[in-house]
This record gives sequence, C-alpha cells and structure tokens, in this order.
Amino acid sequence: MSDKSLSPIAIKWQLILDQSMDRLIILLALCTVPAVISSLARIPEMGFQPSMLFHIVVGLLMIIIAVFRNILSFHVKTNVVLTLSVTISVVGLWDWGLVGNGFVWMLLSASLFALIYGSRAVFIFNALFIAYSAVVAYLYINGNLSVPVSQSQYSQSLSAWSTAIIGAAMPLIIVSYAIIALVKKAGLLIIALEDQKQQATHLAERDPLTGLYNLRVLNNRLEHAINLAQRQPMQIYLLNIDLDDFKRINDQYGHAAGDVALEYVAKTLVKVTRESDTVCRVGGDEFLILIDTALEVPVKQIVYRIRHELSTQITFEGHTFPIEASIGVAEYNHNSHEEISSDRMIRLADQAMYKEKASRKLKKLSQGKPDPALQ
Repeated sequence: MSDKSLSPIAIKWQLILDQSMDRLIILLALCTVPAVISSLARIPEMGFQPSMLFHIVVGLLMIIIAVFRNILSFHVKTNVVLTLSVTISVVGLWDWGLVGNGFVWMLLSASLFALIYGSRAVFIFNALFIAYSAVVAYLYINGNLSVPVSQSQYSQSLSAWSTAIIGAAMPLIIVSYAIIALVKKAGLLIIALEDQKQQATHLAERDPLTGLYNLRVLNNRLEHAINLAQRQPMQIYLLNIDLDDFKRINDQYGHAAGDVALEYVAKTLVKVTRESDTVCRVGGDEFLILIDTALEVPVKQIVYRIRHELSTQITFEGHTFPIEASIGVAEYNHNSHEEISSDRMIRLADQAMYKEKASRKLKKLSQGKPDPALQ
C-alpha cells in the first residue's frame, strides 16, 4: 500500500514506527561493540568458538545497518534486525543451551514479530520456537549436544559472566525502550486525535462567526426535549430573535459592521441565558434560544431582559448605529394536547417573531417615528 492511500494518522504512526526502529538499530549497534569484545575475551579460557565468529558478523551487520538506515525502508530494516535476532537466539540455544542467552533474545524476536506482523504471526512464531526449544532440550538431555566448556569453568569466568550479562541486557533494554517509546508516542497520537475530533465536532456544531451552536444542534436538542415533555412534566420555551433593520447596517456600513453587530448579539444572548440553555444562530441575523426545564420560568421577563440588553448603540469605524430586536416565543409542555415536532415549534416561534416585528413597526408609525427601513 502506498503512502498516498494512507490516512494522515496512519502516515504519522508509520513515521513513529520508523523513527523508533532507527533508534533501536543505533542502540543495537552500540551494544554490539562491548558484546563482541566480551565474547572475544573468552578465547584464552575456552578457545575460539564458532559462536564468537557469529557474534563478530552480527556486530558488523548491525553497524552497517545503522550507518545506512536512512536509505533503507522500514520493512527492510525491521526484517534484517528480526532475522539477526532470531538467528542469535537459535544459534545461542543450540551452541550453549541453558547457559546462553537464546531465550532472552527470543523475547526481542517475539516483540519485533508482534510489532511488524501482528498477533497471529507472533503466536505462530512462539509456537515454532517452543517446538525448537523442546528439540534442543531433548538433544542436550540425551547427550547429543553439549556445552563446549565445562559448567564450573564457565561459571567462574569473568568474561563468560560479562558476555552473559551484556548479551541478556541488550534485548531486555531494547524491548523495554521500545515499549516505553511506543506507548509514549501512541499516547501523544491519541491526544492529537482527540484534539482533532474535538475541533471537527466544534466545526460541525458551531457557527464560524459567533461560535454559537448551529441549527442542527438545536434541532436535535429540541427534538429530545419534546420527547421528554411528552412523557413527563417539562416546560419548553423556544425564542426566535431577529434583528430589526439589519440589512440597512450591512448596506450603509458594510458587512464588517454587520459582523460586529452579530458578534455583540451572540455574546449578549449567552450572557443573559443559563449554561443549560441552547443559544443558536440560524443564519443571517436570526437567533434561536431553547429553554427546557422542569419548572415554569418567567419567559416574559426573559424576553424583556434580552430586548433590554440588546437595545444599544454600536460604534464601528466612527459610525454609530442602533441595535434592536423582535422576539417571538413558542411554548410546549406536558399538558399540551397537540402533537408537535421541532420543525413545527420553530415555525411557531418564527411566526410569533414576525407578528411582533409587524406590531413594532405599526407602533413606531403611530408614534410618528420614521421606520429606518423605509429611509
């Protein structure tokens, strides 16, 4: 599969794996130097053993891979390291039996198998290694294989102990490092994913200009509130707020001035409502507020407070213009006898708002005040 077909998260995770493998290769290359020296230090005590030549070859290969790691693909690097790790384990168990580090190196091999090929592959690999270990054990028990040095000589040799400690420490350190590094990176990746998810949710639910909820969120919450109100005592109030003469603001002072007015209205509506209320911008200069509660609330006082807070003068680039709003209210509760939907309730609030808007215009005309929309 090419990188172009991978998601950004999959590409990022692949990069994490590649960087982790590079660090493991460097660590292995550094560790092979003292391991080879320790292995060769046993020559005066037990003579040159075939496994020592193998250690030298493995050490040189690890250094070569470390030097050229940047031009090798992830799968090439991991498969070479895996092959070397398995070979060390198989040869070590065959040549040295229980006194070698074959089982410890198999831990590293199993970890790499799990990292590269998944759980099914590592299960098969472990089963094969257990079968191989059983065969080697049978050969040692029956005397077909034997350790090339005496047990007492080996156990009292400083170089043997050094080789055993370094040889066992290498895979343990590498496995520990790999687990810690990958867990840390995976945690950071999960946090990044959660942040992206929250940002995506925010963009899907919020109006980009005011930060208020959009109509989709309000529809869902209103539908949920109606369902609750049909089964238990609930009061639902839906307020439709529409700015008066908003088109005149855009036409005379520009859309930037209109945006400032909308942002002011949004902040005001959030300020005068409860945290549990849903404030939504439908579009243009129209806003909806959903109030659902188990208790009756003085909705007329809420409408008065909203209108009072919104009635102000806004100054923008040296120009001052008034803000006023018409507000319509639709109500629903457990005692209502009619079936209602969220769309129906929104239409009722919309109708109530237009009715009040017309009434306010007539009132201004009757008082001899000019209608700004007609100027």
